[in-house]
Amino acid sequence: MLSQRQVGAGLACAKISPPEVKLAFGMARILDVEGEKQLVFHLRTSSKELRLCAETKASVAVYEHIAPEDPPIVRPSENSLGANPPRIGVRLGHAEGSEINAVIELAEQFHAPVAVDLLLRKAGFDPVGAVVSANSMVQTAEGPLVNWVVTASDRAFHFLSSPNGGLLLRGKDDEKLAEATMSELDEHFDRSAAAG
Repeated sequence: MLSQRQVGAGLACAKISPPEVKLAFGMARILDVEGEKQLVFHLRTSSKELRLCAETKASVAVYEHIAPEDPPIVRPSENSLGANPPRIGVRLGHAEGSEINAVIELAEQFHAPVAVDLLLRKAGFDPVGAVVSANSMVQTAEGPLVNWVVTASDRAFHFLSSPNGGLLLRGKDDEKLAEATMSELDEHFDRSAAAG
């Protein structure tokens, strides 16, 4: 929730039509992206299709994954990871660095990582192995609100992080499952920091 690549990929996936949710990064390799060689990661999303994710200092973009046409042919002296790489397809979603940095700053300010842990526990779900994907940031009368998608215990949730605290909603119908005030999050953050 505090990494440019993770947050940027989540925001970029949310801008795909229809929106997707970032699930996990895979292998990285150097590929040609819009005329430049870049480090590109395989990306698994809520789509059945594999995606590719490229990060620069200014942005993160998610692209269509075009599989190699032929199975890889690896000669004995070659590295198998370099054989028959995928190609970059159409750019599907994009997040600018300013938006990514704003979400990361708010995640830190609102103790979003410990909020996910506390709220899942309050709702009776195991936070170990939870996957969190940034979805959007909106301005409200109370201040900025960051929307996240959380998958844990084989279920999907919406998590809202704001200056007032955190709120965990069931993904399919947005029923409120748990909430925590900012003072609760401060206490949980302090306990987590003390525990190391």
